[in-house]
Amino acid sequence: MKRFCIIGAGACGLAVAKSFAERGIAFDCFEALSDVGGIWNPESPHVVYGSTYLNSSKKLSRYPDFHFPEEWAPYASRAQAQEYLRAYAKEFGLNRLISSNKRVTRAEHTPQGWRVQIEGESGPRLYAGLVIANGHHWEPTVPTYPGHFDGEMLHSHDVKSKEQLKGKRVLVVGAGNSAVDILSDAAIENGRVVHSMRRTYYFFPKTVFGKPTDV
Repeated sequence: MKRFCIIGAGACGLAVAKSFAERGIAFDCFEALSDVGGIWNPESPHVVYGSTYLNSSKKLSRYPDFHFPEEWAPYASRAQAQEYLRAYAKEFGLNRLISSNKRVTRAEHTPQGWRVQIEGESGPRLYAGLVIANGHHWEPTVPTYPGHFDGEMLHSHDVKSKEQLKGKRVLVVGAGNSAVDILSDAAIENGRVVHSMRRTYYFFPKTVFGKPTDV
């Protein structure tokens, strides 16, 4: 029987593992940390900042077959997102199918299949297919600007707490989800923040007349 490799047990990796298990597809799922959750896991060096809330409501953020608790607010917090993913893994028996504390250091495609090296193992494992679900927040892309700047320069990836913004005049470059969240935190914490955008954006509140905007 062909066996597949899944790298990562975050929101995507968990769903793939569940789908494979339901269809009888043999696989190994490797998670570098001791717990599931990916960027929502507080153990991860790539965890999102503490004040993060989902940008989509519970109705649009959930898995089709697993609801968020009714008593939760429409937009889940970072801690709730992690709790939800843990509950999902437990509900469908995924924890026993995941190899935790197993970091993939190399994956190479060969005529025989995918050769996957696990940290600490003497030789690679061979798989018929590879699913990479380790996320896209590992390598921050930092632009270069002409001139010299003596202040502190952070990528949104490196902002983990509101404390990093306190007492500082902050320039936020960009208008993506992370940029707007950090902009809001900076404005609330010290009121000294400037926003730079390349083009015009429309900004909507998360709720309108007490209901999530996206529903």
